[in-house]
Amino acid sequence: MSSAKEPRTTASNNLTVSLSQNQAKSAKEPRKKKILFKCALTNTISDVLTNREGWAQTQGDDWQFFWVTREWMNNCYDRHKFSENQLICHFRNDFELTRKDFLIKNYKKARKAKEKSGVDIAAEFNFIPSSYVLPVGLNLYCPFVKKAIVHLTNVAIAKTAADYDPERGLKWSLPKLFRFLRGMHGHSKVSKTMNDLAKVIIESLKSVQNMIIQDNHCFELYGYDILFDENLKPWLLEVNASPSLTASSQEDFELKYRVLNHMLDVLDIEKRLVGTEQQIGGFDILVKNNKPVEICKIGALHSHPFFGTSMNLRLGDYVEAIPMP
Repeated sequence: MSSAKEPRTTASNNLTVSLSQNQAKSAKEPRKKKILFKCALTNTISDVLTNREGWAQTQGDDWQFFWVTREWMNNCYDRHKFSENQLICHFRNDFELTRKDFLIKNYKKARKAKEKSGVDIAAEFNFIPSSYVLPVGLNLYCPFVKKAIVHLTNVAIAKTAADYDPERGLKWSLPKLFRFLRGMHGHSKVSKTMNDLAKVIIESLKSVQNMIIQDNHCFELYGYDILFDENLKPWLLEVNASPSLTASSQEDFELKYRVLNHMLDVLDIEKRLVGTEQQIGGFDILVKNNKPVEICKIGALHSHPFFGTSMNLRLGDYVEAIPMP
């Protein structure tokens, strides 16, 4: 007879996953102190925190981890002094990166500094398209107001279309996307695009490095909106401080669950990391000691193998599945 517990099922936004629980720990094993958390949202992040081993929810001020909204951070914790072991999910002035006008300001400042140092900015620091602040009352685009569904990058809008299929959704997995791109453009061009994408992320963060308030109690999970042109050049449209964590399909739920669970692995509140990792779950270490992390890859050129270096980026590669609630 098995000693394993019966499978349990939990639900989040009408999305369910059933898996067996791990066997009960030995009674002789010393009980570890729980990591206490609070969560202001009821979507996927709540599921991740509730089901993470060794974590427990609290209603008091003894929390070690708090997931709050951007507005909550502004209103309640902008000038708050956190306790030594507390961690919260926003920087106090993340708008330096996430507001488009501030992003452009900091990008231009970093671009000018690069130019003075002799860097070819046209090749190395050119990833934000021409951007404009439209004046109030501009009616140039009024004829297109009723054609909201043609907006390709916003699922919140596109899913209201009459032909939207909630089972299939509108999102592609990264393996599917890169298979498509490699079929259209070839392996080498797609590899270069992945390297360029890593540089966009690194340089955008470095452009605000001296502007963001460096508080060890704060971290952030950013969502990057990237547009690829016909030459597969990545253009940064915006950076989101509060990417959507509400799942639109079962596949979307599992993706976001993994991202959030691996995010907690990166934060390492449980003190499990040794410091030599190049990947943590689905996350890749792109910068270490202020230098880009590169890996050696074996490729093929005219049927002859060769060695080359590229950014430590595994977009689209397999990530081992993790237990779901």
